[in-house]
Amino acid sequence: WLLRYHEYLTGKAALLIIEAFRQNIYSSRVYERTAYSSARHSSNIMEQLVKCIRGIKTPHSAQESSQVLANAGTFMSVLEIALINDQNVDAGLALNLLPDLVRCILLLLSAYDLKQCRGELKLSIRCLTYCFQSSKAVESLLALPNGISTAVSLIESSGDEEIAANCLKIVRTCLASDRHYSKVVQKVPSLFAMLVKMVATGQE
Repeated sequence: WLLRYHEYLTGKAALLIIEAFRQNIYSSRVYERTAYSSARHSSNIMEQLVKCIRGIKTPHSAQESSQVLANAGTFMSVLEIALINDQNVDAGLALNLLPDLVRCILLLLSAYDLKQCRGELKLSIRCLTYCFQSSKAVESLLALPNGISTAVSLIESSGDEEIAANCLKIVRTCLASDRHYSKVVQKVPSLFAMLVKMVATGQE
């Protein structure tokens, strides 16, 4: 409902709805969260979300810039909640959601200063991380020319613990399989030097 009528809601109203749902689903009530994550349904929410995310384009004016950030924040907030559900993860990957997420992340990084888009970037990275509940996400990311390298670069450059931690989760998942190990090393030759440097300087 929120996604369908987002154009008619203020940002504050949308955030209140999202936060109310998030508080319920992330509460201590394990049964509700498990039931939601494993629920089978006939909703077309992922088709709607992918369509909306594909509509996020590089802004060419100050007005467009504000609207792009607002849309990215709303869409990624809804997507984060949707991806808690396993069926939605599979549906999203089948609709090529992952390349669209990487494109949006790169768009935010190129069109905005990190301080301007930190919230939207965090949401986008969270959504990308959720996709890795499925093993299919690894192959999808590694098939992109700048997929894994974007995650690796954000570990060092974001200056944000949450973003860095989620990007490390993505890299760790990609390295977990011997079949993908060589692809990761080939695409990011500097990865292990960076990790050694982080360990040496006491970074987690």
